[in-house]
Order: sequence, then C-alpha cells, then structure tokens
Amino acid sequence: MNNLKSLRLSAKITQRALAKEMRVTQGAIAHYESGRRVPSLSGCRRIVHALERLGVRCSLSTVFPDQVERSADLEPILPSDSHIRQCADTAVQASSAEVAP
Repeated sequence: MNNLKSLRLSAKITQRALAKEMRVTQGAIAHYESGRRVPSLSGCRRIVHALERLGVRCSLSTVFPDQVERSADLEPILPSDSHIRQCADTAVQASSAEVAP
C-alpha cells in the first residue's frame, strides 16, 4: 500500500488538483490511492515531484514505503568482486601469452 491519500488529504489537495499537476486523470489518482493500480518507478517519481510542486515535503520512501522496501530486497545485478578479478586475471594471462616469444 502507499501513503498517497493520507499525504494528499493532510495537505488539503484534491485528487483533481494532483491529477492536473501530473497531467493524468482523477481516476488514475483514485486507482493509485486504492491500490487497484501500482505506478511504475517513473510514475512514483512523477507523483512525488507533483506533490512537492504542490507544497508537500515528501520522498519516494514516505509516499511508497512498501515499494521502496521491496526494491531494497532485490539483489544487485552487478557481478561480484571475485568474478571481476577472475575476468581481469584471465585477460592478463591471455595478453601475456600473446606477447611471449
């Protein structure tokens, strides 16, 4: 779930005003608030920026704590240091073999 509705209401911002700021329909905002739709990461950022432009101090983690928590659980996609060292060692050995008489 998210905190979009509570933040919006505490700032006295209507769904319509937020939708206008984001250039989406009021229905889209209603769906995000109810959880019927989950915005993409870029959509989440657009919502946060729109709220900030309307005077709400917030961040991705305050508006969408569940999504931020889940993304923190994902493992990094980058290779491990040992894999990088192994590739570098292999490349050095291959280039040394080419140079040897």
